[in-house]
Amino acid sequence: MKYSVYQINLSEAQIDLVNEKGFDAVPEQKVKMDMQFDFGGKGIENIASQAFTDGHYGKVCMIEANNLDQVFHVGNVGPESLIDRGPFNTRMASISVGDIIEDEVGNRVVVSNFGFKEVA
Repeated sequence: MKYSVYQINLSEAQIDLVNEKGFDAVPEQKVKMDMQFDFGGKGIENIASQAFTDGHYGKVCMIEANNLDQVFHVGNVGPESLIDRGPFNTRMASISVGDIIEDEVGNRVVVSNFGFKEVA
């Protein structure tokens, strides 16, 4: 099965703004921090769902795998032959907390601190 991987990537200008004014200056970075440290108790799946709807995520690759655990493994240690970087024109980081994985029928999960959470 092929899984699509979505990540939040910042532009150079956004990185500069974060460095100058802090995390809250860039909505995409604020979302990433909110997912890492959910002090408000919103739930990573709810934060990720809203961020996906708001267009903060971009598709970075497709991974051939049998299940979500294998997607996570391939996205972190390979093999590269199972990763299709396609025409997505964006860099891919290792799969980590806050990334969204979508299966072929459109079911989405977000990588959580422990496992995966379903995204509506």
